[in-house]
Amino acid sequence: MDKSNSSQSPYYPPRANLWSPIKYLAYETKEIIQRWNYRVANKEYAHRISLLPFVIPGFGFIYAGKTQIGRLSLVLYLISAVFFLITLGFKEANYILAFMVFIHSINLIYYLLGFFGSINLRTQVLFNIAISVVIVPAVYYLLIKVLFNNFIIPINYKDTVLVGIKMGNPQKISAGSLILFKQIDFHLYYNQIRIIGGLNLGKIIAKEGEKVTFNKNFVTTKHGSFIKPVHYPILPELNIPTGSVFVLTEMSVSGNLTPGIQQQIENIIVKQSIISIDEYKGYIPKTWFGRIQYY
Repeated sequence: MDKSNSSQSPYYPPRANLWSPIKYLAYETKEIIQRWNYRVANKEYAHRISLLPFVIPGFGFIYAGKTQIGRLSLVLYLISAVFFLITLGFKEANYILAFMVFIHSINLIYYLLGFFGSINLRTQVLFNIAISVVIVPAVYYLLIKVLFNNFIIPINYKDTVLVGIKMGNPQKISAGSLILFKQIDFHLYYNQIRIIGGLNLGKIIAKEGEKVTFNKNFVTTKHGSFIKPVHYPILPELNIPTGSVFVLTEMSVSGNLTPGIQQQIENIIVKQSIISIDEYKGYIPKTWFGRIQYY
């Protein structure tokens, strides 16, 4: 008898490979389709541990066998998400977001309570509060923060709200479009003059390599003539440097403007109207979910 192979097993435990994530997604997709079609509670599948109830509102009820309620929750959540984006920046968006948090919370509560069996009322109340008041709102707060810091930004402009998208290259944005840029705060302390800095809006009228001319009433480029805003100077010609665009904007200037100071302010405003790629923060689409933002 050969004992050399007696301790060796023909069984090898499964190992993850490059296809494992795809297989997992395929399995979860199949699970979604199966559970979406359930009409009654199914003990074989109910309360299986999965990430779906945590990620997709409505699937907390669906995984617990309450398919019809889960479907309704998901539909209401998706409709609310669309209206949240439409009203972004307005106070109505806060109420809609609170409703979305509520839907997500009750789904998770119903799903997770199924794993605990019978628990006393005090524990159940504390659990509900932890999910609906602390955990889910905290997660949504972080998600909204990531959304506003990296993708979308609402801007209060005059008597309305404009929604900007924080991406794109200003050189590829058509002339006449509004962009967001970082304006530098500037002081002339001895005259108490200040150009207030911060995030500002400007209309692109020229791009790198193009020329801008200023007269008494208009600013002219190859893209047309534009009404000259307050505090812009009269200049024969200005060449836009590489990697920059030129915008017309309304800059807030405070203080007593004497003729000599006015000329300094005009020169500063022209420099601040030349926007580099580092100062560019995004653009304003002309429409946002059907709402016209500017003409």
